[in-house]
Amino acid sequence: MKKGFGNETNNEGFTLVEVLIALAILLVISFALLALFANSYRNIEISGQKNKELYIIQQKLEQPINSDKTSIEKNLTISFPGVEQPIKMPGRIHREKAKIQDKEISISVFIPDQY
Repeated sequence: MKKGFGNETNNEGFTLVEVLIALAILLVISFALLALFANSYRNIEISGQKNKELYIIQQKLEQPINSDKTSIEKNLTISFPGVEQPIKMPGRIHREKAKIQDKEISISVFIPDQY
């Protein structure tokens, strides 16, 4: 707001400096939000790809459960602190190796003999 002649004030609008400062602030906020949205979108894409790869691995692990494919025969033993007798469950273990986003992983599933 500019002072005119005497005590009068000029309320007609903003000065050029005020407009430029407001535009600069708006640009800084816009770039920050743009970076935030771009990063969020990238993370959503990465999560979606991980979910697809995990779904494929899950299907591979479910196939031996639904069929009698040969797997490693092994008993599952569960021990609890303070309990002398561990729990033993007969069954078999099926392992799948997979690659999720360039990382090798191994997933095992225990298939009990009695459901």
